[in-house]
Amino acid sequence: MTDPRDLLPQPPWYGPPLPGGKLHSSRPHIEDVKDVARGAKPIALVNKEAMEVGRELGLKAIKVPEGTFKLLKDRLTWIVYPKGSEDRATRVLEVFKKYPLSAGPRPPQYHIELGRALGYSEADISLFLKTFFGV
Repeated sequence: MTDPRDLLPQPPWYGPPLPGGKLHSSRPHIEDVKDVARGAKPIALVNKEAMEVGRELGLKAIKVPEGTFKLLKDRLTWIVYPKGSEDRATRVLEVFKKYPLSAGPRPPQYHIELGRALGYSEADISLFLKTFFGV
């Protein structure tokens, strides 16, 4: 069964759908890590390869708990952040804990809280909500 959100126009931070119509971020995770290392981005959810690059650049990393993501389970498995940003990384983990995937579809409030914890602007969060939830 196709998720109706997969049929919506994709915002610029998403690339073409994966086989089967699933969405994914087109931005390479290593570029996100480099942005965190140079201070252009406060924190990032990345794959293992990018996490290893982040550690080489002096970033800290926390493993995302098993079962946090359904579709991207093999991709977004690490939180990378600079030293001194432990509180922000902890907030991301708290959002995952507050809205477990096992409880069913995550509501728009999850995306608002996660977007803020990741440092996205209110405008970007609003665009995401409008695109995927119509709110």
